[in-house]
Amino acid sequence: MIRGRQASTIRAEASVLIDMRDQDFREFVTSASPALSRSAYLLTGDHHLAEDLLQSALANAYRHWRRIREGNPIAYVRRAMHHEQISWWRRRRLPELPVADLPETPDVAVDSAQQTVERLAVAQALRELSPRQRAVLVLRFYEDLTEAETARVLGLTVGTVKRHGHDGLARLRESLQAQATQARTYDVTDRAVATAKRRRLNRLGSIAGAIAALLTLLLSGLPAWLAAQMLEPAHRTGVPSIPDRVAAPPRYHPTAENAPVGPASVLFGGTGWHRLSDLDNEGDLAVVGAHADEYRIIHGGYEVHAGTDVVLSPDGSMVAQQSGMDPRGFGVLDLRTGEVKFATRFDLGDPVTGTPGDYITPMAWSRDSKTIAIHVRDDHEQVYFALYDVASGEVTRIDGPIAGMRGYGFAFSPDGTRFAYREWRMVRVRGMDLSRQSVFEIPDGAELAGKGAWSPDGRAIALLTQVPGGWELALHDITDGRRLDGRVWTVKQDHAAIRLVGWSPAGNPVVVAHVQESWDRDRGLDTISYNSTHSANVLELTPDGPRALLTAPRNIMSIDVAEDAIATGVVRPAQPPTWGLLSAGTLVAGLASLAVVVMWLRRRWLLRGLR
Repeated sequence: MIRGRQASTIRAEASVLIDMRDQDFREFVTSASPALSRSAYLLTGDHHLAEDLLQSALANAYRHWRRIREGNPIAYVRRAMHHEQISWWRRRRLPELPVADLPETPDVAVDSAQQTVERLAVAQALRELSPRQRAVLVLRFYEDLTEAETARVLGLTVGTVKRHGHDGLARLRESLQAQATQARTYDVTDRAVATAKRRRLNRLGSIAGAIAALLTLLLSGLPAWLAAQMLEPAHRTGVPSIPDRVAAPPRYHPTAENAPVGPASVLFGGTGWHRLSDLDNEGDLAVVGAHADEYRIIHGGYEVHAGTDVVLSPDGSMVAQQSGMDPRGFGVLDLRTGEVKFATRFDLGDPVTGTPGDYITPMAWSRDSKTIAIHVRDDHEQVYFALYDVASGEVTRIDGPIAGMRGYGFAFSPDGTRFAYREWRMVRVRGMDLSRQSVFEIPDGAELAGKGAWSPDGRAIALLTQVPGGWELALHDITDGRRLDGRVWTVKQDHAAIRLVGWSPAGNPVVVAHVQESWDRDRGLDTISYNSTHSANVLELTPDGPRALLTAPRNIMSIDVAEDAIATGVVRPAQPPTWGLLSAGTLVAGLASLAVVVMWLRRRWLLRGLR
């Protein structure tokens, strides 16, 4: 890069050499202008057009002066004028008009501009000949008759025909030379140089614009989107794992329906990216592949959040979607095929029959990914719990109306034979056949911890309580609700909520921790508002304190993790997709690239005078 004195020196030297080149070019124009002006006039037959033609040709010559000055610059300018005149003539041709009857026209080839000018000049010169001279030349050179045939047509002797032909040709030469002398010398040097410099700047601007457009296209992520549409999904093998970080997916990134990703390990969403990303206004979510950082978009409704409104199945192969995400109702998106299965009617039995207007929210999946616990609110604002069979589409009402539901209300046991749900201050445990197994009262301020509330051995249930300075997670006996000693974890950080999503191979709880805005520290679990949080992370609560498994940037505020990925304990170094004008960093990188291109082009322009 050229800087400081070096740049000043180059500019000064370039300016001197450019002045020398201009002087050399001006001397050429001064010496060649009379001959070039005559050529321009003969090509156009008009002084104004001739002046413009010569200016344009000299501008081209100035641009290439370093290359042509050692050769034959006059021939170059004449050739340029000839080509430019042909271009003018083609642009001035009249358009074709449809007519009923075609006029009779002689079968002649289209002349070039040069031939047209010459024909007009010859016609003018013929009018200055005597009638007999004109007749002899027309019959000899237009009708292509021999001297004897011309003599018979005109009734003259062959000798007289020869004399009139000789005299007529001599008069033609004199007349054409006289027409050429009518051309004056056109002073277009300054305008030609200015035109050449303007064309150079326009050309540099076009190059810079084309490079900027190419950079924008590459940074937009459109090539990656096209490649994803054309390529088959990659062969995905190995154990599922959790990426150690996620990022906003690029614009134009493929959707899970158009380009299935296969099993995923993470589902997340955010807000505040509507100008820079496809995740818009808390309505769209993204999934990350279980084996590699393959991102896909899930377009949804307004204000839906991963883990509470949209839930990832334990094996990561399906996503249960809230009914508000699609006008067709509650649905299950298969990430392996891209197909969505919708359930548009729920018959929950007497006293209420669900209709397509019911608002349905998924809460948890069974460990075999075959059953979904759903929360149904009917048109009368009554709330019910139900089980949805993914394969058959059958819906079985569990209980309801549910009074005073708060927090995270449902969890399946690890062996898939039982489930627990919270109703007001009671936790009820039932078998998958809806048989009642136990019920116990929970302490004031306690909540069911989340979809991963069951302990790995299935003997206890985790309750979450907000305590001064943080959160406390404790296991309680599943039969009578008594607190189990030594099974307590504390998160002493400012979080708006803690949600238990699974257990690590070491037996430690894995939670999604929602980081709260500093100006809204008084909100608790039962009043969580995503508007008061700015990000979310995934933590493993070890005996030595929380350990971050997955981190997310600001504005990624909801995360759900597949239990199978948690159970492996594998955390992989993440490589989120970065191609796209999605963040300040990539935008600055694009602008910096454009600035480098502009400086390079400017340097090229400065150094041209040094060659």
